[in-house]
Amino acid sequence: MNTPRMLPKEGFVRLRQIIGPDGCLPVSRSSFYAGVKTGLWPAPKKCGAMSLWSVAELRACLARLETSADTPIARTHRQRAEPASLT
Repeated sequence: MNTPRMLPKEGFVRLRQIIGPDGCLPVSRSSFYAGVKTGLWPAPKKCGAMSLWSVAELRACLARLETSADTPIARTHRQRAEPASLT
């Protein structure tokens, strides 16, 4: 089993640190950008040709999802955040 990457405490991250089987969000690139378009996820900041996301904005979105309706993303994020049971 792959261990998901965790977001750094602060700063900016690139898309590959956010999505995919090893990222903190188990969604595809197209699903993530669709969420950006609808306002579910924050828009990136452009730095030259790079797109960067604010860790603070991502954490705020994740916190909002965890306390909102029981969405698949919220369930997966909660499962990854909980320590594994030893039983």
